[in-house]
Amino acid sequence: QVSGRDRIGGLVGWSTGRIDNSYFTGQVSGTDYDIGGLVGRSGRDSRITDSYATAKVSGTSSVGGLVGELYRSGTIQSSYATGTVLGIGNTSSAGNNIGGLVGYHSGAIQSSYATGFVSGRYYIGGLVGYSSSYGDHAKINNSYATGNVSGRSNIGGLVGTNQGTITKCNAIGQVSGDDSIGGLVGWN
Repeated sequence: QVSGRDRIGGLVGWSTGRIDNSYFTGQVSGTDYDIGGLVGRSGRDSRITDSYATAKVSGTSSVGGLVGELYRSGTIQSSYATGTVLGIGNTSSAGNNIGGLVGYHSGAIQSSYATGFVSGRYYIGGLVGYSSSYGDHAKINNSYATGNVSGRSNIGGLVGTNQGTITKCNAIGQVSGDDSIGGLVGWN
């Protein structure tokens, strides 16, 4: 079990390097942002390859089954997450940017997937909660999600809110919420 406030990961809290052929299993929880089953925050030019997490992950914002936040030129390739991911808390920013693989994403995801149940309030996705256009445009390619997804607004089977590029992806989980709900993307 790994727990703390922010930038909490099962293996690494904040990574700016390379992680290959690695995994974490267990439970990761944080009371603030950037909480991930493997890495809390994967920074600029970081790379995660052939790695996975089977953790139950919970936090307030930018929470992901594998990575809480994948920042700009960071990359995830051939990796996956299978655990339940929950956005928790009572403040107005609580339960936002929650994803089965990545909570907040502005990098590149290639040939990766998530299968866990994902729940939060806003910007909730089976694979990615919020795919941002900040800096380099976020890219998701040849990836998928199979878990059920629930929240209030901007809820998608693959991505909750997408401002980047999605190519050759799919989602098959049940999606539920109040508004801006989509089987693939909640808001594009």
